[in-house]
Amino acid sequence: IPWRRVVRIPDYVTFSHKTHMATKGTTCETCHGPVQEMTVTQKVYDTSMTACILCHKQRNAPESCDTCHEPRG
Repeated sequence: IPWRRVVRIPDYVTFSHKTHMATKGTTCETCHGPVQEMTVTQKVYDTSMTACILCHKQRNAPESCDTCHEPRG
């Protein structure tokens, strides 16, 4: 299956599928919707900072800035 980027995050955001998938109860469908039912993969859920923080709050995940952003200094 050819890979095609569906969601793009800014370069200043750190994101790890490995970290997210290690969280109990998180599946591909949690962020990407019912991909097994799609003939063409598409963006289903909001991936804004607001949506990410809300998701972290709902799952008691870290919410500090350096969770997703590299400190500059």
